[in-house]
Amino acid sequence: MKNSELFTIALDELATFNLPLTKAQSIKMVKKLRKKMEREQQRLEAMEVITTAEVRLLPHSDPTGEQAVRNVIRAELAKAAA
Repeated sequence: MKNSELFTIALDELATFNLPLTKAQSIKMVKKLRKKMEREQQRLEAMEVITTAEVRLLPHSDPTGEQAVRNVIRAELAKAAA
């Protein structure tokens, strides 16, 4: 995924939580989330390279790891909302 796609996904997820944040706080949080998303995506890509053909750690329904990235976002937003 490109950075712009990650940024858009993070903004969309942030909007679903309806947190009372200023625009500056939202952008700061999205940038933080984007960095975490990038690290998670790199981790998943590394696992895919390391694993053999018989053992896949990524589900067939999520070959790019996008759902895993969204899970990271949701966990972070849940912490912020608490």
